[in-house]
Amino acid sequence: MKTQTGPTNDSAPPSEAIDSKIYSAPKRFDVSTLMVVTVAYAFLFMLTSTVAGVNKSASVWASAIIGLFLAYIAIAQIVLFKGDYPRFASVVAGATAFSLKVFAEAAIGIDNNGIWNSIAMAFLAGVFFGAPVGYFAGATVGGVFLISDMLRRHVLSRKFRREPKDDEDCW
Repeated sequence: MKTQTGPTNDSAPPSEAIDSKIYSAPKRFDVSTLMVVTVAYAFLFMLTSTVAGVNKSASVWASAIIGLFLAYIAIAQIVLFKGDYPRFASVVAGATAFSLKVFAEAAIGIDNNGIWNSIAMAFLAGVFFGAPVGYFAGATVGGVFLISDMLRRHVLSRKFRREPKDDEDCW
């Protein structure tokens, strides 16, 4: 996670003196992070099955595609640019994913408009649709890890049992 800090001048307005963090997929995971990611995927699968309603096969495909896309964005945030620019990595990954989708459709014969039209459509799909969707997916991934960080700092860091003062309290 890259930390950006505001000015340290005490006379600065409060909005400028607040430290801000850019949350993204961390390179190392702990138990609380895995728990929050699991709950987030559970909510995703619940939402897609609720929206699909009666058509359960659409629910399975939608869950798989959205889940894999979010995992792809999270991996891109970790790997691309050594994790230093997670927002830009999300945009690049989103644009790449949608461009590859258009190329795959052209390669298997779904789109019969010719190679140059496929290249133009891949560029347009990547820039105008893939990049914003990638950014939104990156923000969603960052939000999940923000919740994980808050859970770790505010809930799991508290001591749930008191420490014995001496050996007699142990027995």
